[in-house]
Amino acid sequence: MARIPIERQARQPLRDGLLVAVGIAGLLVVEFGFLRGVAVLETDPVHGFLFGCALGTMCSGIFRATTEQALVSTLALGVGFAAGALVDIP
Repeated sequence: MARIPIERQARQPLRDGLLVAVGIAGLLVVEFGFLRGVAVLETDPVHGFLFGCALGTMCSGIFRATTEQALVSTLALGVGFAAGALVDIP
């Protein structure tokens, strides 16, 4: 199994803070904002995708990910949460 090296960038307060702020704002919009009136349920894959993307953006700022790592982790979390919304465990 190939290992992917994790590269940490030097601390960039403006970039990192902006990513965290955008992630938190995205979480608030997805959970409490405009999407409630558009019939997006918590079990809907669209809600899961948007929630995962917002969470990935926030985590990218917290863990100082490179731009490539931020994009990959954001999309991976979005797809993962969307797939998780489709699973119905009784």
